[in-house]
This record gives sequence, C-alpha cells and structure tokens, in this order.
Amino acid sequence: MSNIPSEPLPSDEPPLPSGDTPCPPQAEIHCLAAVSHELRTTLNVILGMADLLQQTDDLQKARRQASVIHDSGLVMRALLDDMLEYSLLASGGAQPRPEPFAPGALLAELYDTFSIQARAAGSDFLTPPAANLPERLHGDARHARQAIARLLELALKLTPRGEIHADLHFTPIKGKTCLLRGTIRASGCILNENQCKSLFKPLRPHADTPPSLPTPPGFGPAIAKGWIRLLGGTLRVRCTLSELSTFTFEIPFSLHHH
Repeated sequence: MSNIPSEPLPSDEPPLPSGDTPCPPQAEIHCLAAVSHELRTTLNVILGMADLLQQTDDLQKARRQASVIHDSGLVMRALLDDMLEYSLLASGGAQPRPEPFAPGALLAELYDTFSIQARAAGSDFLTPPAANLPERLHGDARHARQAIARLLELALKLTPRGEIHADLHFTPIKGKTCLLRGTIRASGCILNENQCKSLFKPLRPHADTPPSLPTPPGFGPAIAKGWIRLLGGTLRVRCTLSELSTFTFEIPFSLHHH
C-alpha cells in the first residue's frame, strides 16, 4: 500500500454530534421501555428453560436446556455491561488508559476476528494489506479496538448479504502523532437519513429502527462513537439509498520511543 497523505479527512459529511445523553428527557420513556423489553425477553427465556429443566429426567435434554440458560445469561450480562459502559461515557466517568502497543497486532486481531464472523454470516469481508506500520505506538489501543469492533459489528448487521470493506491504516502526521484512519463500507441495507442517525442513539423507539435490520443496534454504535470522541478522534457516517453505508473515523496516537 502506498503512503497515504496526511491531510485532514474531507469534511463534506459533518461529524456526529458528541453531546448526546443516554436518555434525553423527551425520550426517557422510550429508553426505559426498550431496555426493560430487552431484559424481560431474555429473563423469560431463562425462567422458561429453568422450569423445563426441573421437569425432565432426560440428561441430554437437560444439558441442552442448561446451555440455553447459560447463553441467555450471557446475553443479559452483555446488555447490562453495555448499559453501564454507555452511562460512564455519557456522564464523563470513562477515562482513556494509554499504554504502548503494536499497531500491527491490533489490525491483525480485528481482521482475523471479523473475517471469520463475516464468512459465518454469508458476507464477504474485504481488507487491503497493511504496510509501513510503525513498530510501537502509545495510546488506548484497547478502547480503540473496541470502538472499531463495534462499527464492524454494525456493518455485519447492515450486510446480511453482500460485501464489507474495511480499510484501516496508520498515517504519521507532523510532530509526534500517528493517526489511525479507517473507512468501513457495508452494502446490502437501504437506510434513509433519519434511520442512519438513529443507529448511534441506543435503544430508540422501534419506529426508528431500520426495517432491514434483524435486531436493533443496541448500545454498540453509540459506545463506538463515545470512545472515538473521548480518544480525541472523529467519526463520520454516510448512508445512501444505494444500499451503501460508510463509517469514516480518525483516532490519534503518539509515537512511542524507547
């Protein structure tokens, strides 16, 4: 890959606003209802399977039912973890944790993980080869990785069939800064402008959920936006009626010197 110029990203698409709160006053009821619905649905599965487990003497059937209970518990815990993390981001309680890291390992982990998930979902995951990577950088790679993973998960939801193209690269700029620049393109889901914006507002009323999504996006996209902002980066989103959604972001890191 050739070196990419270090000029700022095009600004034709305005960055997503960063002042959102988890449940603004006019949406408190919708937010509470959506969270309660998600928790209640999972809890009903757990209780129903527990009842069946108490009534069976078949060991194999009991194991299957116990597995469903376990998986449902993981879903509920993940939702509660997301609620807590988003609340910390919105309240200012989340803090970056910078440390040295290898950028090549970060990219390889993301590409390997999501190539497998995309194939399992029947989508093609296309990534260009990384080149000219710095050996070490300093910054909060853990939460940067998490933010990018959340965007890739959203791209998978938006692409039940088709292609996901992820271009992630590190670009040195003036001084001691290196930018992680990324563009994620998802095809196969037609969104209007309001639906595109609603992706980054957790647990919106069901009327705002794109009808082609199998499940609401939940807190993931909003958490991604929150961490990118907190790490000093920018995020832009563009959805068109031609079945293409594009997420473009920058996250700054410091060059690490031994």
